[in-house]
Amino acid sequence: MGRFIELTHERYKSKIGSKFGTTVPCIFTDEPEFTIMNQLDSPTARNDVFFAWTGDFLKTYKAEYDSDLLNFLPELVWNLPEGKPSVTKFRYRDHCKPFKWPNR
Repeated sequence: MGRFIELTHERYKSKIGSKFGTTVPCIFTDEPEFTIMNQLDSPTARNDVFFAWTGDFLKTYKAEYDSDLLNFLPELVWNLPEGKPSVTKFRYRDHCKPFKWPNR
């Protein structure tokens, strides 16, 4: 996030100087999207599903969460019953982020 602010907000500030925060009270930008997450509508759906992935993804995921992602892979493609939140889906998305905050 720090790098994102540096590349956007700080660049605007360098271009408009003292007008930043006064004449130009704010800027708008959508949050960056690092992964596209699509799901299947049903078990018989035949559309493609894309995952952000690297050659060592399973290894780094296991190291971070002590869990084998392949055991929970369906949770990335389908919602859990009764709208139950998926810890696996959250962890997958978090693991895809290029910047991770250090443990505090």
